[in-house]
Order: sequence, then C-alpha cells, then structure tokens
Amino acid sequence: MNILRSKDHILTAITEDRQFRVVFLKAGDLVRTAIEKHTLNPLGGIILGELLMGAALLSSSLKGQERLALRITCSGPIQQALVEASANGEIRGYLSNANPIAEGATKQEIIQNAIGVGIMHVTRVLTETAKPQTSSTELPYSQVAKDLAHFCVTSDQIPTAIQLSIDYSSTGTLDHAAGLLIQAMPGATEENIAKIESTMARHPDLGKLFFESENIQEAMKSFLADFQFIELDKTKVDFFCRCSKDRFMQGLAMLPEKDLSEMATEENQTLNCHWCSEKYTVSQSEILDLLEKK
Repeated sequence: MNILRSKDHILTAITEDRQFRVVFLKAGDLVRTAIEKHTLNPLGGIILGELLMGAALLSSSLKGQERLALRITCSGPIQQALVEASANGEIRGYLSNANPIAEGATKQEIIQNAIGVGIMHVTRVLTETAKPQTSSTELPYSQVAKDLAHFCVTSDQIPTAIQLSIDYSSTGTLDHAAGLLIQAMPGATEENIAKIESTMARHPDLGKLFFESENIQEAMKSFLADFQFIELDKTKVDFFCRCSKDRFMQGLAMLPEKDLSEMATEENQTLNCHWCSEKYTVSQSEILDLLEKK
C-alpha cells in the first residue's frame, strides 16, 4: 500500500571524542498513523508507539536492506506485540489487543500493569550473516525504554540509555512522540559517562525539548550543548506497510485445494493485514480462478 513519506526523522551522531553514539527520533506522524490505522486507545497508543520508536532507534545501526523484528509476549492485557523496522526507515507493528485496559496510581504503573512480566525477542536480518539472528531477554521493568536498554546491555554488551516520550493532549489527540538512544563506545570515561547522565537528567521531557526546537538538529544541539558532536546520518521514518492484494492472492494460491473450496462457498472474503489493519476484498470468482489453477 502507498503511504506518503512523513517528516519524521532519525538523526544519528557521534560525539567528537568518539565516546558516545547518540540517536534522536522525531516520531509524531509515525505514532499518529499507527494509532489511527489500528484504532488504538490511549494506553495501546502509548505502548505500541514506544515499541515502534524503540525499534526505529535500534534500526539506526542497520544498513542497506537490513531489518529487525521486535516481539514481546507478556502476561499483561496487551498479550503480545510485534514490530518491524528496516534500515530505510519503514516501520510497522501491531498489538494483539489494540485496546488494553489496566489500572494504576500513575501513568508509569498503568503501563507496567498493561505489560506485566514477559519476554522480549529481537531478530536481526543482517547482510553479513546467512540466517536471521535472534536474541531474547526478560522484561525486568515492564517499561519499553528501560527493557530495550536492558536488552542492549545484556544481549549486545553495549551500555545504553533510552528515553521514549509520548503524550496526549487534553482533547485526547496525540501531542508529541520522540525518542533518544545513547550508547557508550569503547573507551568512554567514567567522567564523561557521568556528564552524559547529568545531561539526560536535565532533559527528562523530550517533548518539551522538541517543542522548543526548530527542528531535530536544533533539538540535538540543545541536548548535547556540553559536547561537540558530528552528525552521521539523517533518515526519514514512517509507518509503512508493503502489503497489497496481490501479495494476499499469492498467499491464498498456496492454500490446499480443500481450504480454497470452503472459501469459494461464500460470495466475498475480507482479508485483514495484521500489520496495518488494511482490508482487502476477494471475490468468489477470484477464489474459483485460484482453484482452476490447482
């Protein structure tokens, strides 16, 4: 399906002393599109939005045709979530339960209760490996940002900090969505690690930082005011699914004749893409055509 490319971006940089890799993400359109396509309630929008942004941040280290999949299975009402991100900025994903309900005294507690205990699986399809590489970790925090950082530390052995910020306005519409990833490079000093931690503490609200900045570059300059940095890459990102009716028809053609015969007893079939909720209608005559080719 065709979706116009949005103005959301990932901006990747490295500090001039080569001690930190920094990735900024502006993702309002990405998250807004996901909310609209999947008809998510605010809680579902926050959780899927954070997962989409988290996958986008992780994908910033990919290149060419490389891609990754992020899947969580958990005890909370969201049950399961699956997100894919590619090196070229195409992101898509869905929740098994688009409208989770959870209680809690704070926003953070509500999100934690919606996720519960579970497992995170990250699969990378890389050019230098023949097979997809999957790593799994528990969800010790039941918070997307902290659990993703935990994954990077335990699985990739890279000290990582992640911030994800999504807020709704008083009218119930998405106000902003932004993300940040910082990774310490080999040789990072304790002094500079403390300095970057202090920087993060001064900017707990990414939404406010982006609101006060003219663009993503200015937001990064404000955040890294105490550091000299080199911009490495800027990539457009959006919610983008490559599903199509032709692809669904190719899948149907592989079904056993018995299954197609059962489908042919109905006038029309409606097929739904889990990734983007796009619906495709397949007529009885189209099913019969597939049967004739068996």
